[in-house]
Amino acid sequence: MATFNPKFVLDKSKKSTTGECPIFIRVYFNKKRLMHFTGEKVSEKDWDPRNLKIRPHHNFSNEINKRLNKLVLDLETHYQNFISKGHIPTVQQLKSLLLEGAPVDKSISDLLSDYIEHMKVDNKAERTIQLAQKLKEYVETFQKDWSL
Repeated sequence: MATFNPKFVLDKSKKSTTGECPIFIRVYFNKKRLMHFTGEKVSEKDWDPRNLKIRPHHNFSNEINKRLNKLVLDLETHYQNFISKGHIPTVQQLKSLLLEGAPVDKSISDLLSDYIEHMKVDNKAERTIQLAQKLKEYVETFQKDWSL
């Protein structure tokens, strides 16, 4: 049986101006390597390199770590589905399955609310937060007008 052991990697070479580094999932299998951006970023001080997760003192550590764990579970499930059928997946097959992702069960308005809260925690400029709140108002008006 080929080894399949996904790990999270903090890419310090791509640190943003806010000091956040992207978190990638990396897995080696069948002499191939898959690297995939998880969609999450975190500062180095909030990353636990030993346990490969976000430290508990980070405001959203539980939510982000749950998403990261789900990503690993999805990736392992996809891999095992291929293996159970007698196939070894290609990097592109696994990556395309990751990109499909799970359906979002939140409205655009809910997602914008989450985003606004993240911006407040990240101490974004007040004007930036106000613009996001205005966008949320427009979306809610649109949803109401079109009965979405």
